[in-house]
Amino acid sequence: MIDDKTKHKRDRFKALLTPRLKKVVKYHKQVRNLANQRNYVYTEQEAKQIEQVYQLMLDEIGELFLDQGKFPIDEIKFSHTEADQ
Repeated sequence: MIDDKTKHKRDRFKALLTPRLKKVVKYHKQVRNLANQRNYVYTEQEAKQIEQVYQLMLDEIGELFLDQGKFPIDEIKFSHTEADQ
């Protein structure tokens, strides 16, 4: 049986996720529009910096949601070789 506190936390997560992701998509589109070279001028170095920021944010969110500080040692899948016989 799930206690009320856990249910409340789950309900809050579900309620907040979609609106926050919609905001991420909205602002991503606005940044993406800046890539239009018909309207904006930017250097390759600036483009690489933008890419780095996005990659850092993606890495961080992946670590927070997926890793949670654990090393996936138990999930290592070993290949079967001749030496395993």
